[in-house]
Amino acid sequence: MIILSLLLACIFVIILFTYPYDVYILSTSPWDNITAASDKIAWVKKYLGDVAKKRVILTHHKNLAKGDYLIDDRLKHGVDKFEGEHIHFGTDKFQNWNDVLNYLLTAE
Repeated sequence: MIILSLLLACIFVIILFTYPYDVYILSTSPWDNITAASDKIAWVKKYLGDVAKKRVILTHHKNLAKGDYLIDDRLKHGVDKFEGEHIHFGTDKFQNWNDVLNYLLTAE
């Protein structure tokens, strides 16, 4: 089992799966917060750099994205209608990034 801190684990999982898979970051930007979108992009650039370049999608309709997995801690913004598998982060099955990593490594 691999054990990592929350932020490091998040970054590690994204980097690990970016090259063999087509990984995108989906997020929702609150409508009334005019800096939220740029703040999210700044965070991605700071922590992921070129790994995530042009791989960020800001949307209130995550169900429009096509893919095998969607990792999200909520059911809002179309997550509950996503056609692939929703990995519900923070639930008993996926309590942390270590659980997500171990699941994805055994899923294929």
